[in-house]
Amino acid sequence: MGPFRGRRQRAGPDATVTYRRRIPAPTRILLELSGPRGHDPRGWESGVRLLVRRGWLAYHGELTGPSGEQRADELRLPPPGAAAAGGPIAVDCLPDGPCELLVGSHHLGLQGWVLAEERAGGVTLRAGRGLGADWREDVVAELRFVPIPEAELAGLRDLVAGRDPGGGAGRAAEAEPEAAAGLPGFRYHPDPVGSGALARTGLGCEACHRARGWRYTGPLFTEDDELAEAQDAGDLAICPWCIADGRAARELGASFVDYRPPSGRRTAPAEAVDEIERRTPGFATWYHPVWLEHHGDACAYVATVRAGEAGRLPPEQQAALRRTGLDHLWEDPWGEGAPRPDGLPPAYLFRCLRCGEALAYPSGA
Repeated sequence: MGPFRGRRQRAGPDATVTYRRRIPAPTRILLELSGPRGHDPRGWESGVRLLVRRGWLAYHGELTGPSGEQRADELRLPPPGAAAAGGPIAVDCLPDGPCELLVGSHHLGLQGWVLAEERAGGVTLRAGRGLGADWREDVVAELRFVPIPEAELAGLRDLVAGRDPGGGAGRAAEAEPEAAAGLPGFRYHPDPVGSGALARTGLGCEACHRARGWRYTGPLFTEDDELAEAQDAGDLAICPWCIADGRAARELGASFVDYRPPSGRRTAPAEAVDEIERRTPGFATWYHPVWLEHHGDACAYVATVRAGEAGRLPPEQQAALRRTGLDHLWEDPWGEGAPRPDGLPPAYLFRCLRCGEALAYPSGA
């Protein structure tokens, strides 16, 4: 299976859309790329991008969507080696209301598609390819639109409904929110619900496209500004299952923690750092996050503690917070005086996985 990029994109004027087509019924899109003699179009990953409004795109058992009026789900083609077996690349489009397909380019080596010819059953697009200082219009994308065979429609509808294709009464698509007791475990962030890193949602996960009832609320480290902005705004859902198995990090090209030990000298093993960055929910901080280490391993993040909250914690955690020096700024939130209002810098509480000692560091450390 080729890599699938189902990132949500706002399909506006900046989407480099060349061609639009209404899709009133389930339709199979057959894509073929051709170039000049000696040129292998398989090397052009993401040469074509398909976006769909009000519908789904299905490719190799993976599904984008559902998309809506304001957002269009995107699939970039062809993945490396997709044409190796010969024949066109097949993508299925399943409408969910007045569906519109948008076709654009997404490759730095292409000048951009232009519409060459449109006919009832397809469209021909052409693009320039950079050769030194010159551009040549020598790449052709042929898209044909044909009905999806009736025998395959049931499996695709099961995929959209979230059931295993052909599974009949198989398990339902995680359309029902899953209980917190069924969440995956995270060694370095053992209580993401209690810490606020996970929250309830009705959105579908950006990686697996299933509505599993939970979304990650912490920071997202990615070069995709739109993806990061959507996460910050709460418009994006990444489910904890896709974080735990690494799928979200792989498919979104993102991490959830930018790991930095407090001294700048890492003692934790590389595999622990990789697990924390790519398979562990992160936590929001005032400044750049720091991940504490103890006994040669990374610690487990416990909670963010704010002024007035420390007095409710166990004694060993209170002692760890006192060592940060924030009690002077918080005006003794342990109960001997009136705590100052919220808005003061918090502290971040950890626990050593080797000895169990409570550790903490103040915001800005």
